[in-house]
Amino acid sequence: MPALTIDDFKPFSVTCELRYKSAFLIYDRTGHVLEDIRNSFTDIAVSTAGPQQTTWVAEEGTFVLEIGACRFTSARSGQNAEGFAKHCNAFFDAVTNHMQINVFTRIGLRYIARKEFKTLDESKAALASMLLVNLKPAQRFKSSESPTEVLFRWEDSQIGAFVRLRAETVDIKSVVAPELQEYVTKVDKKIHGLTIDIDYYTVAPVEREQWNALEWLPQKLRIGSGRHPARWKMSDTGTSIAKVSSDETVWLPDGTGAPAISQTESTRSPIRGIVPEMRGTLALAPVIEIDRLYDAVPGTSSQIVRALELLKQASDLLETARKSDSPLDADRCVQRAQLLLPKLFAYRGLGDGYGVIINSLHFGLANLHGTPLTSDQLNAVWRILRELRTKPAMTLEQGIQRVEEFEACGLGVDPPDVGVLLEENQSAENE
Repeated sequence: MPALTIDDFKPFSVTCELRYKSAFLIYDRTGHVLEDIRNSFTDIAVSTAGPQQTTWVAEEGTFVLEIGACRFTSARSGQNAEGFAKHCNAFFDAVTNHMQINVFTRIGLRYIARKEFKTLDESKAALASMLLVNLKPAQRFKSSESPTEVLFRWEDSQIGAFVRLRAETVDIKSVVAPELQEYVTKVDKKIHGLTIDIDYYTVAPVEREQWNALEWLPQKLRIGSGRHPARWKMSDTGTSIAKVSSDETVWLPDGTGAPAISQTESTRSPIRGIVPEMRGTLALAPVIEIDRLYDAVPGTSSQIVRALELLKQASDLLETARKSDSPLDADRCVQRAQLLLPKLFAYRGLGDGYGVIINSLHFGLANLHGTPLTSDQLNAVWRILRELRTKPAMTLEQGIQRVEEFEACGLGVDPPDVGVLLEENQSAENE
């Protein structure tokens, strides 16, 4: 049998799920969530409703809100990673705002794709040809000679991933009301195929201010080998997935699953498919490291990864300035950090809090007109930039609080008046 590649699998569904401590405001505010997202989705309507779980369906996908989790699933042909991230962002923002959620105990991303075959035996042969398990064909447990399902898990204290491949037969049947049978064709079909189910998830808790769905999801929706990263595109045509020979393990830098064999957890998908396992996380555990949450994938570009790199450079320069015994050397480090602010401001789309902090700091340093920072000012700027690097998705209100700290230590963060700018320009021309 020819070697299989990722291109041979047809994308079936993708799900993103947030988990959190029980949000009892669900009893009062589920309707508010619906009203918030109604204008963002096409023909959204309630599918099921209950005290602890409500499901909505729209043209874009399925939304589920539970007392301890919320998720969005899309099986829409032609949907790309950026579009999926945009839909998740609108839904999750509404949920976290109305449910007052500040910490996610787990973020999961689950991708399912299938390759159809004429028979189940062909599906099993395809799985065996991938040589994922170092076992010689032989009957075991008085059952089949080759495995019909293969599972892998990678996990540390920060991030985990679960990959499951299964040769299976899926029954598709439709139940049509008697009065509609004349108009609706009854469906009764068996589909044989090989399913790949990938679940990427965070193990350590994630603070809300750390996570930006618009940046995280496109970065993580990538499939390929470690040497050939590529972006997943949910489309029957134009799929930009790197070729991976069948003897290589499929690699995804992030994924998600559901309850299964042992006392573990995983991200759930409302669409029938394989249900991988997943370990839960303790809300009291240390939060995830920001560099693990937004790991830099080779060969790809990410605004948030670049912003984090620049913030580290700036905070390192300010740290050097704080420790320097020479006022001249310290001021030189501050000036070098100041030169990074325009580059950092270019990534203001990461969040309102991020934008207002960088913008205010730019004016605060400019308004000093070359006067060195005081010790209190230097410590405040260093501390706030370090905090911004760990929480780049700060809200506008949180950003304004940090700006007030700049002002409290004597930094004037307001932009200069137009009159002042004109006077300075005139003085420069006269000189």
